Amino acid sequence: MSLSPNQIAHMLIVPLLWGCGSAISPAPRTPMPSGPEFAGAETFGMYSTALLLQREGKVAEAIDLLETLTAFGDPRAVEAHILLARLYGRSGKGEQALERTGIAVALAPANAEAHRLRGDLFFSMNRAEQAAAAYRRSLELDPDDASTRVRLADLLVNLGEGVAALDQLESAENRGGFAPEIARRRAELLAAIRGPAAAIDYLDTVPAGTYPALALFLATELAALDRGDDAIAALREIVADGAAGHRVHDELAGLYFAKGAADSAVFHFERAAELAPKRPGIRLRLAMAFADAGRPDEAHVILTDLVSRHPDHVRYRSALGALSAELDKLDESKHHFREIVRRHPKNIEAWLGLAALEGMRSIPGTAILERAVALNPESAHLVFLLGAAVRHQDHLDRGEKLVRHAIALGFDDEESWFELGAIRELRGNVEGARHAFERVLSHNPENASALNYIGYMYADRSVRLAESRELIERACELEPDNGYFVDSLGWVYYRLGDLERARLELERAASLSDDDPVILEHLGDVLRDLGEPESAAAAYRRALNIDPTNAALRDRLDEIAP
Repeated sequence: MSLSPNQIAHMLIVPLLWGCGSAISPAPRTPMPSGPEFAGAETFGMYSTALLLQREGKVAEAIDLLETLTAFGDPRAVEAHILLARLYGRSGKGEQALERTGIAVALAPANAEAHRLRGDLFFSMNRAEQAAAAYRRSLELDPDDASTRVRLADLLVNLGEGVAALDQLESAENRGGFAPEIARRRAELLAAIRGPAAAIDYLDTVPAGTYPALALFLATELAALDRGDDAIAALREIVADGAAGHRVHDELAGLYFAKGAADSAVFHFERAAELAPKRPGIRLRLAMAFADAGRPDEAHVILTDLVSRHPDHVRYRSALGALSAELDKLDESKHHFREIVRRHPKNIEAWLGLAALEGMRSIPGTAILERAVALNPESAHLVFLLGAAVRHQDHLDRGEKLVRHAIALGFDDEESWFELGAIRELRGNVEGARHAFERVLSHNPENASALNYIGYMYADRSVRLAESRELIERACELEPDNGYFVDSLGWVYYRLGDLERARLELERAASLSDDDPVILEHLGDVLRDLGEPESAAAAYRRALNIDPTNAALRDRLDEIAP
């Protein structure tokens, strides 16, 4: 390989400048190696020239020069091999870099830098075990090297050796003194291995309160232990010291928000937004805090601005749509949800929001769900909601098919089986309904609504009345003040012929349910059979005032009060 005139000039001139005491000789930015690694001035000059070329960004020329040096100059120039390895690594030539570190280690087994670089290269090539071995050898030679201990600790974490990693971090701290970054890593590892309490105990021994990053971590761990007030106190220390950045104010605001202290949350979110005006996520949280603090108009202003700046951002637009609905700006709310589904037709939440605005079970709401399912046929939730919607429009056959399909798609929970049971009961399939409600109870044995539904289904048909009473009594034990469950209990007593007990329960049910027409009708039937036609007629009239379309009830009223 031939050298350029420029390289030759550097080789001749640079050693002379560094070797004399001239006032014009520049001080090198990094200490130059000396000693047995370099056999003479020529080798030293070539190495120095390579350093200058590297600093000028001429990596390829520096590599050429170092290859010449190690091949034809002084092959035992350890520092040259190390620098060449670094340049190879920077150029993506990992294997060649490893080869050079291998030579350096062979030439100078006690050179900690060579072992450390070898560890870095192994790590970058996902050869974790070899990287760990190289780092350990480097630390045997230079035990006070805290940065290598931290690197080894990170590597050990990846290898699943968390306790060994903790030992390395503790050693780094003991040898090098307190360092916030090492303390943060140690606290994080303690939290992961031994739990938040261990991390908190450790942080109590270091000046965590004077370092925002540590205070943030401490607050997070305290919050994880439901010690929100202590977390707030830890962050308030940083604020009091004047060292709080946007992250501290943001976290502190979140803690206040979770606590229900909306005004304090607003204050700190505002401060965070001032310190980090280009972080829209903070402004979103500020808007939510404004809404929670009873200041929805201010929240609306922020969200409107966010959407204007980020029109395709689903979360901002969705939040604005929801807030607009709360402010009774229904057309605006619909506009935003329509924009979301236009831009993101797979966004289930936006379809649900749009359907809810129209009325989930109304004809317009059902039409929206039809479109949503057509675009998202794999969405079990949407399929289920469509099934429930068409059921309420008396399309029972299709409703049952859709709900069963939703269950097959994975929507296998209490809600889906309850809906299926209700549809089957309406279709007269009592045993099929019971099977569905039993599936509800398999998910949750204390689902009072399922217990009541089975019991009332039997009572209304005057079948299995003893079992019916037992099921309804269990429902009433779970929700003693549920007027509809008490009505079922009164009705099963009526079917059993215990009119006095039926009257007692139905009068209580009527008081609990705020004049439900079905309950009043049941009460009227009991009063009629007890021989109290005037009281029965009064109950019937109250029911008809609420539901004047009940022709059968009007006929009964005419029979007892012509």
